[in-house]
Amino acid sequence: MKTNCLILQQVFFRITSIALPFILLFPFLVAKGEGPTNTPSKDVSVTGAPVKVPVAVASWMDDELNKASRKTLLSKDDFFTKDTARLVGYIAGYGTDLGFANVLLNATNDLTNEARPLVSSIDSIGRFTCSIPMNHPSMVTISFGEKFMPIYLEPGQTLAMSFGWKDCVRTNCFRDVKEVDRVLLLQGPLARLNYELKEFQLKTMGYRHYWIKDRYSPEEYLSAMDSIFDENNARVKEALASGKYLEKTIEIRNNEALMANGHYLLDYASQRDTKGITLPRGFYHSLEQLPLNDPSCIVSSSFKMFINRFELNPVVLKAHRVEYGESPRSKKYLEEWIRKDSLLKSDFNLSNNFCYEVTKIRKLSSELEFMQKREAYDYFYALQAGIKHPFLKQEGFRILASLFGNDNLGDKNTDGGFSLPENADEESRWLPRSLPEGLDADIFSKLMAGHKGKYVFVDFWGTSCGPCRGDINSSKEMREQCADSPDFDFVFVTCKDWSPNKKVYDDYVKEQNLKHSYFISDDDFKSMMQLFRFTGIPHYVFIDPDGNVLDANFIRLDFEEAIKWIQEQ
Repeated sequence: MKTNCLILQQVFFRITSIALPFILLFPFLVAKGEGPTNTPSKDVSVTGAPVKVPVAVASWMDDELNKASRKTLLSKDDFFTKDTARLVGYIAGYGTDLGFANVLLNATNDLTNEARPLVSSIDSIGRFTCSIPMNHPSMVTISFGEKFMPIYLEPGQTLAMSFGWKDCVRTNCFRDVKEVDRVLLLQGPLARLNYELKEFQLKTMGYRHYWIKDRYSPEEYLSAMDSIFDENNARVKEALASGKYLEKTIEIRNNEALMANGHYLLDYASQRDTKGITLPRGFYHSLEQLPLNDPSCIVSSSFKMFINRFELNPVVLKAHRVEYGESPRSKKYLEEWIRKDSLLKSDFNLSNNFCYEVTKIRKLSSELEFMQKREAYDYFYALQAGIKHPFLKQEGFRILASLFGNDNLGDKNTDGGFSLPENADEESRWLPRSLPEGLDADIFSKLMAGHKGKYVFVDFWGTSCGPCRGDINSSKEMREQCADSPDFDFVFVTCKDWSPNKKVYDDYVKEQNLKHSYFISDDDFKSMMQLFRFTGIPHYVFIDPDGNVLDANFIRLDFEEAIKWIQEQ
């Protein structure tokens, strides 16, 4: 049962500055509070060589590796490179009786906070191919049923992997074994780097953070953090001198440890702030050791933890003011950013940097949502004056064009695959977008077939998700009042992975009177994740009577406003 909660809900970020809890469909991204894993939880002994790959499969992999557009690792100068990375694999011992027919890969854009789960099918002999559009190198996570593993990919590169399913299970997807190359066969220019990343580890606060954050004074916590920094610095120097590892391996792991520890520092500050405890002057000095102005820091899996805390912490919260007067939203947002710019220097003792600029891009979609087109463009042109990195500016213009369209910036379409209608320039909160063609859309259309002619509020949820049940419980009275509406329906979609106990599911559906509840396969649920680009539940979608998408990332708190809007149509 997956119960990891994370204060990382982009659904609610769009309406409030305070993140609310939800269930992450990739719980390994938080790893129960741990950043990089320092050592395997247990050492599973292995004998023999990696899995034997059939001749035909080996030939197929060679052909796929030869198709790669790049054969060498990217340099720092080429860090931001738009291209497709590919992962090809073979699972010995695979069969549909294992309970899954797809692999799921999380390729979320952490610079913009746009979710991108990708689903690829596994063929009858255990082969799969994943194509991942990338803007830069990154650690991504791939899951096979309930097993998952992080891998390093670069734009234009192809990585091949082969393994036996039994080895994957008994080694906890290769985390509980030191000699990874004995059970996992990797091929291609990225193979050595991935092997080294599994071997070379640095220290973080990890689980210790959650034990000491309520017990240690700020001075004691800083002392513990400084000790870790010193230990890691010595380990890095030793590794560089030995020549055993690629410099890129050491850099990735060093950045990962630094960003993870930065996250823990900010989390400690947030915990103290909720208790009204004032931190001593200079508490945030450790942030100066982080590679905040080095774009390569975004490669690590701990970046997403850090950036979430960097954009929401006691210092940043000082800049928030609830002011809902006659002033345009854009003016209020710009004034808030001016206050944040000042706090960055006064409280963090930091100058403008790449990571801080990332926080501006990550909030852009939510800030633009309630603006009209002219105001949105004026706002971003003012905001981007404080964004120096050219790639971040480019991403900002892409987001702007995806929401409002611009003849000078390309076609009017979103990054999510939904095409905008001809009337996209009309000033309306909800405009219909057609579903893209493909298997995912076909699965969803079949679910919606019985609701044609009505507006539909779709809730992707699970009985094992506390926030999901909380939302359903709190909306019961409203649903009952609207139960006989001829205009709209409430639809609930879940799967075995997130509602594992069928009796609990049946009893809950009956208790809550969920009239339109669909229990679909885990693979079909993954297809819904890919279609609507979400990695956490609950997730809501708003559909029009023709089956078009009005909002692929609907906010539950907007139900009443949406119902009034429907009645006006």
